[in-house]
Amino acid sequence: MTTGHSSTSRAAQQPAHGTAFADLHCDGADFDLDVTFDKFDLDEFKKPFEPKFKEPLTSAVSLGATLSTRHPSAIDYHAHLNWHVTKNRVHIRLGYYPGSAAAVEGEEEPFADNAMQWLGKFFKSEKAAAHVHMAFEYDAAQWRFLIPLPIKIPLGAEPGVEVDGMSINLEKQPLGIHQAWIISREKKSRVLFYGDRSVHFNTFDILQEISELAKLAGNLIKEVPNEINP
Repeated sequence: MTTGHSSTSRAAQQPAHGTAFADLHCDGADFDLDVTFDKFDLDEFKKPFEPKFKEPLTSAVSLGATLSTRHPSAIDYHAHLNWHVTKNRVHIRLGYYPGSAAAVEGEEEPFADNAMQWLGKFFKSEKAAAHVHMAFEYDAAQWRFLIPLPIKIPLGAEPGVEVDGMSINLEKQPLGIHQAWIISREKKSRVLFYGDRSVHFNTFDILQEISELAKLAGNLIKEVPNEINP
């Protein structure tokens, strides 16, 4: 676990041995949780970090830590934990990102492997509402959006302005997701999801969360079969 103020710098990453994030094309998954002081044990939560920070946790300070991977041979991700307090609330973001960051000898919790379960120990309930941002990234040479992008449209004096992205509002909110963005670039295509999901701390499985939304992304983008020239 490495720590920092305001924003975190990523730990040196090793080549991933596990392939779940890569196989699901996930480029990041952030979970934002807000909780009032009476429903969260802030004093216990702070203990692992207090020796590493010179400044006390006040409303003027945002703190963060990069969570190492305890089993980098099996898991291809690490995590970032960021938090700050306001008058009567704690605001926490737990984000999972590709690439393992091996823990050093003697390092103690929290680790990326069980970060959400560790965080749940400080909540006074078994679940919490989380605002979710999740990103998927695909090789543009092998994947195509079902909605044609990019497209060119006239705009003022410009006859062919290229539109390479689109926002999609999902009224039925499948899996708690209410908005999607699709972005087409020359080399990469991205699907971004925004929504609200319930986090059950004890049973939380980041790979299950990603897998469910990867299937939803499949309604927007498809792999193109390899063309074989005669």
